[in-house]
Amino acid sequence: SWLTHIWLNDVKKNDYLQTKNLQGEFICGGKVYLIKLYAVLKNNRIYFGLQKPSSKTLTFYRNYSTDLKQDENGFYLQFTEAMMKSYFLEKLLLHEIGHCVDFVFQRYWSKSNKKQVEDFADNYAAVWNNKARLVFGG
Repeated sequence: SWLTHIWLNDVKKNDYLQTKNLQGEFICGGKVYLIKLYAVLKNNRIYFGLQKPSSKTLTFYRNYSTDLKQDENGFYLQFTEAMMKSYFLEKLLLHEIGHCVDFVFQRYWSKSNKKQVEDFADNYAAVWNNKARLVFGG
């Protein structure tokens, strides 16, 4: 089986600010392979909490926003609407599809290989984003 569902979930502002920046997840069980993508706030901000995000985290987002700011809710990156859409399609969705591919065709996950699993999904997203750019221009 392959990907069976993609759900787009709305998130309340308070829930969004209290979570650890959950933007998407891959869930599987039985014959269901589900990607859930969570909406961001209407102001196109991704919050990181009260501590400044690491340079590795900022590097992850750099093609879409480098506009790091801080308010009473903590540090956040400010995106334009166009760049937020690009981030969701080019990075986040492809990353979650990478988790599905990794699960179906590669290995089973454990806490001990979390970095390897995330690296695979990041690399999958990068490769397929580059291929899409070659085909569609951009």
